[in-house]
Amino acid sequence: KFSEDDISTSRRNILQNTLTTASSMFLAATILQPNTAAALDFDAFESSQISKDASSANPELSEDAALCKYGAPGIAMGE
Repeated sequence: KFSEDDISTSRRNILQNTLTTASSMFLAATILQPNTAAALDFDAFESSQISKDASSANPELSEDAALCKYGAPGIAMGE
């Protein structure tokens, strides 16, 4: 039969083991979580690629060159 001291001691041991396990799991989860700052910012990458492609696909034309290329009907305009 257990004495009152044995029951108190075992309750303390159970509580202590539970707290130790919980704190160890929290510490492991904190240490092992992935670093989100190191992840690739895909939206910024995509935006920079689109702006780079857009600037190279649409070269700056002078007003006269734009009128000659796009202002009159012809093969370039599809007519």
